[in-house]
Amino acid sequence: MISEALAWSALAILAPALAPSVARRFETRWPRAFAFLVPLAPWLHGVAIAYLALFLGSLPEHDFGLRGFPPLSWAYALPIGALGLAVARWAGQYLALFFEEDYDPWLRWLDEPRFALYRATGILLLGSAPLGIAIGLAMAIAEWALRAFAHQVPRRFHPEPPLRALLSATLFLLTRNFWATAGMQLILLLLLARARTAARPSTARSDAGRAP
Repeated sequence: MISEALAWSALAILAPALAPSVARRFETRWPRAFAFLVPLAPWLHGVAIAYLALFLGSLPEHDFGLRGFPPLSWAYALPIGALGLAVARWAGQYLALFFEEDYDPWLRWLDEPRFALYRATGILLLGSAPLGIAIGLAMAIAEWALRAFAHQVPRRFHPEPPLRALLSATLFLLTRNFWATAGMQLILLLLLARARTAARPSTARSDAGRAP
């Protein structure tokens, strides 16, 4: 089971780095299929790999956080989530600066199952939730770094992905509940998207005021 979990995690980590070269060949040979698969890429990378790992029994659902979490995890999640959302509401425009200009909160949220896959692999490997979560965070950061180097585009080094992975790991460490972690992450992403949208008109007005 451990070797299978490591194989799924390695596939998820390496997929973004290998995607450019694979995509070029695929587009040349099967252009219609390529055009169909491009919009599905975030789902295939974020959800499908983690789902297959669970479906094939490579990871226990408990380590993933789908079931068997502490009964009071929801009680922990509610005040933690309320505090986080209050901070996002209060400082949303400043926090949104860490996100790329064109980010889609729903597409970003698709990273959560993959983050859970990394954590579950770490827990299964080490037999310790805190250490396993730390290993999962390291895997997420390794994926981000490999993606950035593979694309060789400076904006790919934006700090948003590792920050989201760190927040996800922290929430899961406190709750051990995938549903609560993913739900709070989605609400936070939506709030930040709203804050960024609200900040754009004021930014445009200030730029217009500085124009000659």
